[in-house]
Amino acid sequence: MDLSPQRERNICDEINEDHACTVYALVMSSLPSQEARSGIQNTKLKSINSSEMKLSFETCGYESSGGLCHMREAIIKFDPVLASSEDVL
Repeated sequence: MDLSPQRERNICDEINEDHACTVYALVMSSLPSQEARSGIQNTKLKSINSSEMKLSFETCGYESSGGLCHMREAIIKFDPVLASSEDVL
């Protein structure tokens, strides 16, 4: 699946606007349980291709960070890889 930059941006925008709860759940499921209980916010799908999607999010209040907020990234691998953009939406 080769996506043009514009098609990838359109998919990310649609997912972020219409499926924000799913993006949040994907971020939560990618983190260790203790970390997932910390303040997760501003979850966004940043990019997607046939083998993975990259999500960005902010963690706030996690004890090891001294209670500060930090931007982070999670990568979710697809297995099997996606055959087309229709597999996403």
